[in-house]
Amino acid sequence: MRYLKDSGDSVVVIAPGDGPQYVEGQRVIRIPALSLKSRATVDIALVGVRKILKVIDEFQPDIVHLASPFLLGDQVRKAARMRSVPTIAIYQTDVSGFAGFYGLNLVKNFGENRVKKIHSGVDLNLVPSSSSERYLRSLGITNTARWGRGVDTSVFNPCNRSKEIRKSWGITPKTFVIGSRYTKGGKCDLEGFRFLISF
Repeated sequence: MRYLKDSGDSVVVIAPGDGPQYVEGQRVIRIPALSLKSRATVDIALVGVRKILKVIDEFQPDIVHLASPFLLGDQVRKAARMRSVPTIAIYQTDVSGFAGFYGLNLVKNFGENRVKKIHSGVDLNLVPSSSSERYLRSLGITNTARWGRGVDTSVFNPCNRSKEIRKSWGITPKTFVIGSRYTKGGKCDLEGFRFLISF
């Protein structure tokens, strides 16, 4: 959002649940949501297309970016379609793959059908990897483009290394440290590594 703001673009964010009303000086419209807590909090937006249409009619966007199209984003997608506003969606979470990994085949089939419905209904799908792109193409979705993720090298830089933190963790200067989100269903098999997992 900072980049868009610095470029002179106006942004309105539609987000579920509680949170700030402004981010980087840009308005955030909060939608009432049912908050499900397990290992992570998932906010399921309780909104219909009509409320989203009102936001689109007021803001008059040139384009709608669906950062999380599975739930709230699908309502926004439908509203944008009704107003002929171009849409871009991000495909980044393999919902059906995770469901299959955990043996939830009914959820897997539902997830796959939903992914197909949502992502075939947008103008462009941004994917982070070739495997994500292959998956969408296997569902018949061909309007894809690669969107490689970046790392803020001013924050994540070896010059920010802390000897004190490494010492408190009991690791040597030659120990390789990765900070990441990790799940069993993430298909990350690394043999020969010791893991320190913190929640």
